[in-house]
Amino acid sequence: MSIFRAITLEGWTAVMYNYMDSSGFIAGLYFPVLIVIGSFFLLNLFLAVIMQTFSEMTQKQKEQEKIKEKIRFRR
Repeated sequence: MSIFRAITLEGWTAVMYNYMDSSGFIAGLYFPVLIVIGSFFLLNLFLAVIMQTFSEMTQKQKEQEKIKEKIRFRR
């Protein structure tokens, strides 16, 4: 849950400071790397896949509507 919180950029600094208090300096290096890779790269990649899937679905719906219109005109 804390990784998700850091990736979404909601209150990640408090989580980082808590980890730094418990584990030391390495958490100060881990979290900025997590933010760069996780938030800016993986989150955008995830959103791109969702947008691609949505656009394919709408394209299929438009094709089905065109087919229905052709069938209506034939009658």
